[in-house]
Amino acid sequence: MLPAVVGLTEWYEHQQTDHGTSVPESTTTVVDNIIRAVPNMTAHARELQTVDRETLEEIVAEFDPAAALAAAEAAIRNGDLD
Repeated sequence: MLPAVVGLTEWYEHQQTDHGTSVPESTTTVVDNIIRAVPNMTAHARELQTVDRETLEEIVAEFDPAAALAAAEAAIRNGDLD
């Protein structure tokens, strides 16, 4: 199984057992989300093509995955998906 799917499965099980509630069903499939995300990711990668290596390394070093995940979850829950 793919790592992302395993992580999602663990998260789902955590939601089921630790919170005593079920996760609401989504009307948007994962494939729909990927189809929407890929063009944005591609555009961002193209923008970064001209950035010098030092700046790129700073971006990577400063990236906080936990903060990014929390911000993404907050945006989804609040409907701030611009």
